[in-house]
Amino acid sequence: MFLFANAHVASGHTRLTSGLKMGSRANLVIVKNRGFSLYFCHWCARTLPGALFWGPAYVRSYIEQQSEEDKEHWLDTIWAEGGVVLDEDRQLLLLYGGEELLVNIPLRRLYLQLMRLNWPGWELRWAGQGILDMAHYVGVPLALVTGEDTDEKQAAVMRMPTDEARINWMGTVRFADKTVWIYPLAGFAQVWYFLKRGEDLLDMAGRERQIQAYDMTEWSDRFPSGGFHIDVPAQSITYWQARDLSKHREIQSKWPNWQLNFVGDRFEVQRELAEGNLIFPKVDSAKLLQELKGILLPGVEPDPSESLRRIVEEKEEVGWEMSVAPTAWHHAPLKISLEAKKRIWARAILSLAEA
Repeated sequence: MFLFANAHVASGHTRLTSGLKMGSRANLVIVKNRGFSLYFCHWCARTLPGALFWGPAYVRSYIEQQSEEDKEHWLDTIWAEGGVVLDEDRQLLLLYGGEELLVNIPLRRLYLQLMRLNWPGWELRWAGQGILDMAHYVGVPLALVTGEDTDEKQAAVMRMPTDEARINWMGTVRFADKTVWIYPLAGFAQVWYFLKRGEDLLDMAGRERQIQAYDMTEWSDRFPSGGFHIDVPAQSITYWQARDLSKHREIQSKWPNWQLNFVGDRFEVQRELAEGNLIFPKVDSAKLLQELKGILLPGVEPDPSESLRRIVEEKEEVGWEMSVAPTAWHHAPLKISLEAKKRIWARAILSLAEA
C-alpha cells in the first residue's frame, strides 16, 4: 500500500510534505448509449479483480460508488495501477490490476477462465497496455493519459545471473547466421529496461552466446515476468510481459528501422520463435486455484482509509504538516456478502470441472 517517492503534486493524489505517497489508484469507466462516465478510486487497483469477478450484477453499482470525474480528468501511465471499462452497449469488460494478477500470467489466465463463467454473454479482455488501452477504447487521446517517466534505472544486461533464482526474463536472439541463442536474465518489471539499449543489445548478446537450449522446469516453478525475441535477419522484435506496457514509442525510438510486435502476455509466441529449445515452467493448476481462492475469498478486508487516518494522526503528533486529497478518504468496497461470494465461487468451480 505504501510507496516512498519524492513529493509530487497531481490531481487525486495523496501528498504528504515528507514525500510519502499512498494509494492504489484506478480509473473506472461505464460506457452506455455510446457515451461514457469516468470514475476514480484511490485504493482499489490492487483489489479490483476481486471486485469484478462476481458478475455484471454487482459491478455497475460498485463503479458508481467511486468518485465521478470530469471526462478529461484521467490518471496517466505513471499513476494508474489498474482500471476497468464496463461497456454495457457491447457487453464487454476491459480490465487490468491486482497485485498478484498483474505479474502472474498463469494465475491471471485461470482467473479470466473462471470469471467468464460468471459473465455469460460478455466478452472479457485484459488491458495489456493498461490505461492506454482503456483510453483508446473510449476514444480519448492517448496523450491525455501518457505520463512523463523520470525513472532513470540503468539498462539491463544480456548476461545470465550466477543465481538462477534471480532469473525472471527470457531473451532469445536469432542472429544473421540463422542460429538462435537463449539468454536467461534478471531484470526489472518492464521489457523496456532491456530494449532501451537499442542495437547495442545485439553486440552484448553476441559476446554472451552460451546457451541454445534451456529448460526452466529444472530449477523453478516461478513464471518469468516477460521476454523478447530479436530476429536479426527479419529486423523484427517480438516481446511480451506480464505487467501492462506503455513504452512502445520509446522502444521504437531505440530501434527505428525494426518491426516491433508486442504480443501481450502470450509467452508461447517466444517459445515457438525459439524453435522449441526454450521450455517454460509447468503450471500447477491445483496450486493456482488455491492461490486464486485466497485472493478472491479473503478474510477480513481492512479499510485503507483508516490506515491512512492513523498515519496522518501519528505524523501530525510529531509535527508533520499533512495534506491529503479528499478522494483518499473515500473507500467504497463492493457490496456483496461472503456467503454470496462462496456460492458464486462454488458454482464457477463446478462449471469449470464440467467443461
